[in-house]
Amino acid sequence: MLLKIDESGMEYVYEGKQESLQRQVAIKLLINDLSRDIKARTQFYREKIL
Repeated sequence: MLLKIDESGMEYVYEGKQESLQRQVAIKLLINDLSRDIKARTQFYREKIL
């Protein structure tokens, strides 16, 4: 991970680099307190698909 680029009430977003393809990527992490919340995990997963 290179640097934090965003933070919301639900997740952190970092800029990263995919070494195998030499490209910039976004890495989204669910905030730890919400990891046990099924609704938060479902929303996080739905956003991942987009």
